[in-house]
Order: sequence, then C-alpha cells, then structure tokens
Amino acid sequence: MFTDLITIAIPVFERVEYFEQALRSATEQTLRCPVVVVDNASSHNLFESIAEGVDLSDISYIRNVSNIGMEGNWNACIKSTNTKWITILHDDDILYPKYIETVSKIIEENVDVACVAVRCGGGSEPPTEFNEKRKEFSCEEVSWKNFLTENLSPFPGVAFQREIGLELGGFNADWHPCADLEFWCRFSENANTVRIDNELAFYRISNMQGSFDLAGEIADKTYLFRRELLKKHDKLNAFTNFLIHDNTYGTYEFYASVYNKKFKTEVFDPNRYSLIRRFSILKRALRAYAKRRLL
Repeated sequence: MFTDLITIAIPVFERVEYFEQALRSATEQTLRCPVVVVDNASSHNLFESIAEGVDLSDISYIRNVSNIGMEGNWNACIKSTNTKWITILHDDDILYPKYIETVSKIIEENVDVACVAVRCGGGSEPPTEFNEKRKEFSCEEVSWKNFLTENLSPFPGVAFQREIGLELGGFNADWHPCADLEFWCRFSENANTVRIDNELAFYRISNMQGSFDLAGEIADKTYLFRRELLKKHDKLNAFTNFLIHDNTYGTYEFYASVYNKKFKTEVFDPNRYSLIRRFSILKRALRAYAKRRLL
C-alpha cells in the first residue's frame, strides 16, 4: 500500500551513525509514502550511497550546494516535497511502522486539521517491538497555551500541511536552538493543530545530539520565548512567570540529568524560586493559580 498524501523528509548533516535506522523506519511503514533525504552539504557522500542502496523508487536524495544551517535545512525539506503533507524525521530518530497509516487516517477523517502530532517515546535505543494494537485514540486540540508548559513534540512525529508551513515562513533561525518550539506554536496559532495519545515515534537521547552542548542556550531561548508569548497575549505577570520558569527549569534539569553535567545560562536562572520548589504544596498552589490566571 502506498500514499502520496504525505512525505517523510530526513534532513542530514555529517552524522551518519543512526541514519540507516531512521531511513529504515521511514521505508518500512505499513503504508508507504515518498521519502526524501536532504543533505546539508556534508563532507562525505555516505548519505547518498545509503539512500541509493535502498531498492525503492519512492526515495530521493537532494544535496544543498552549501551549508544553509540547521533551520535552513528543515525549510529545504519543506520546499523539496510536493505532497500536501510533510513530516520531518531527524537522522537519529525513528517512526514506528504504523505512523503514516495512523496519521493518514486522522487526516482523512478530520478535513479541518492542518497539523497532527503523536506521542513520542525516548531513550538511548528505540524499542525492537512496537505496541501499536490500539485502534482507538483521542485527539487533543493544541493552542498557544500548551507551549507555556511543553513543546508539541521532542520533534519526530509531527505532520503538517506543507503550504501552510511555507506561508508561515518556515522555521525561524533567530530562535535557534528552539526554532521548533516557536514554529509549532506559530503554526497552532494560525491553523488547527491536534495531538493524539498514541506513541508512534521515538526521540533518541545521546551525547551526539546538538542539545548535548546547547542545553543552556535551549533553557535561555525557551524561557525568553515563553515570556514573549505571554506578553503577546497580555498574560505576563508574577504568577505566570513562575509557571513558565518552573517548566523551563524542568527542561534544564532533564538535560542536566541525562548528560550528567550543569549548563551555563545567560538569561534563565535555575536557582530562582529554589526556595518555593522545596515546598511541593506551595509550588502546586502557585502553578494552579497561574493556570487559572491564563483562562
């Protein structure tokens, strides 16, 4: 079975260690679709050789003339496809076998939806068996308020309408390394965005990730973005600032725990509100009150 409704685009640059696994997850879907590999001018030709080694006509390889940056390459993925929908898969992540089949069904049954995200697993290695027996799933509508406490996805498993992505200008490199957070939020403010509770993608955590060196900057940009979002909607106050700080602190602590090191930040102060965090009841009360202020 094959669909030309959606394309899986894989942006690549230099790192080849997990690429074959990512590519295999794209080509071994229960409902196959076009797959495009977009190489950001790597110093080797391994990606092309591996892609050409897969005996399927629906795989294409594109190489940028020069390095256009990470977000530039994500945007090149959007421009390089000609299907109505696209999902971007990083070269170290994977999609579960029924991802395209499930997302296509949601798209067909919900004609007003423009972006669909799925739940992601995470870890150092993806599962070898996939629990995809569930046929029923629930859709949660996503608004800008969701992005005050979380991202739409760690990245894999988000499908969106290509033309809308282009109309919105794609990913904004000014928000690097949180351009995905900003783009998904901007998309949800302009088009109907939903998230389903099925786990259909995997986000790899390793020392080879860009976040290994950028976790401090991620915390800074995440906090700044959430403050700007609150200002935009005239919701910034002491209580909502605590809410976004506390959630950004959770991201900071996650990376510190995973990589077993502390990260330098320029704007985000991980020690702010530390006294409040010692008292879980007070922390929960402040978070609850802040959420009420957002209504």
